[in-house]
Amino acid sequence: MRLNRGDQRYKVLALNPGCARKEYSMSDTITSEIIFNRLPEYFRADQAAGVEGIFQFDITGENGGQWYVEVKDSACRVEKGAHPNPSVTITMDAADHVAISLGKLDGPAAFFSGRLRVSGDMLLGLRFSQLFKRS
Repeated sequence: MRLNRGDQRYKVLALNPGCARKEYSMSDTITSEIIFNRLPEYFRADQAAGVEGIFQFDITGENGGQWYVEVKDSACRVEKGAHPNPSVTITMDAADHVAISLGKLDGPAAFFSGRLRVSGDMLLGLRFSQLFKRS
């Protein structure tokens, strides 16, 4: 997803060499891979008590891919690829994933419009956004 706002600068979820935060202009491209690479930094362990499961993300379209997020013992781990036995699978287009992650698209609205699909443990799937803070 390419975001354009002239010369304004914003801090967004982005990865640079060495995993340090970098300030990006809104014309830089943010991808699902960048978001998943940075996801552990935004994990809210205080919200994860009693939550255990594997969230499989199947991201379609340009810059898509598969990632899974394992939440266990108030910690999270992100891996690229498909997990053999996920608790919940969340499927959406890469552009929608980026838009939801940046707060430009409402997750529940995407679900009810069919742009985001959930299979498996729906209740666990609903908890995902509570486990991560916005940048």
